[in-house]
Amino acid sequence: MKDFYRVLKLSKKTNEPLAVVTIIHFHGSAPRGTGAWMAVYKDGTTIGTVGGGAMEYDAQQEAKKLYETRTSFMKEYILRPNEAGDLGMVCGGNAMLYFQYLSPDNPQTENLIEELGRAYKSNEDAWLLTSWEKPAVFEMAVVNERIKETMPYNLELFQKESRLLKKNKICFFSRPLLLNERVYVFGGGHIAKELVPVLSHLDFKCVVIDDREVFANKEAFPDADEVFVSDFKNISTFLKIGPSDYVVIMTRGHQNDYLVEAQVLKTKAHYIGVIGSRKKTAVVNEKLMRIDGFTQERLNMVYTPIGKAIKAKTPAEIAISIAAELIEVRASDNV
Repeated sequence: MKDFYRVLKLSKKTNEPLAVVTIIHFHGSAPRGTGAWMAVYKDGTTIGTVGGGAMEYDAQQEAKKLYETRTSFMKEYILRPNEAGDLGMVCGGNAMLYFQYLSPDNPQTENLIEELGRAYKSNEDAWLLTSWEKPAVFEMAVVNERIKETMPYNLELFQKESRLLKKNKICFFSRPLLLNERVYVFGGGHIAKELVPVLSHLDFKCVVIDDREVFANKEAFPDADEVFVSDFKNISTFLKIGPSDYVVIMTRGHQNDYLVEAQVLKTKAHYIGVIGSRKKTAVVNEKLMRIDGFTQERLNMVYTPIGKAIKAKTPAEIAISIAAELIEVRASDNV
């Protein structure tokens, strides 16, 4: 959703209107999930995707009409096997797409940009909420944890995945921003340099920690939210790892990996992954049980060796395997 924020800001800066297409509902084997979006400009160029293929091409043509009509609307794509073939798909399903016209002169757009800006500076979970009774007239707002509790249907709407809810002729569509979903990367080596840009593109906020300033700086990690230069002995003095956070441990040595893991295991981190061979894992685990008193059950919750088993060898390949594992863990929360 950061890209959506950037697109809105650019629209305001250039004083150019914007056509946005969003999947608000899908069923079966639709090419993209609920919440996928695409911005379509007057010249036909796009940012984002709603699935590619002929359906996306048709959506692009429909979106360009918004620059003439300036009227938002919805369109359903029925992707039964024979119709899916006509749209370039290989399987059935259907998708409801919402086509929105956003004018930079509309006070609502300017207010939305301000709300998103404030939200991205916070460390709270938030949602982008769109509501309408008729598709042509809609309202968009950012809802944080405090506002959420005051709203009806909050348990149904505000989850970790996008939701469409219809109540009393009004449609509500929420998309999570999940601003406090951080990845703490311990070790700023070659793999981290490949990993952080990928995770940032996947809407994870990355924090990099290394005890060497040459490896831990904003020049080396321009995509990181924060970078810390520190030893690995007392990380709780400058980090607060919570239940929505992910921890990736890949320092330059086994001893530092052990120091970090021993501390992180005492937190409620959602995910802990440690790089290294199975032999190294066994040695470290024995030490964690003997010296630190952790149980085998607790250690079994650590993802190690880190990453999906795709036979990765290079730093870039290993980074992809780690990113894939984090995607899988995050997606499992939404099942």
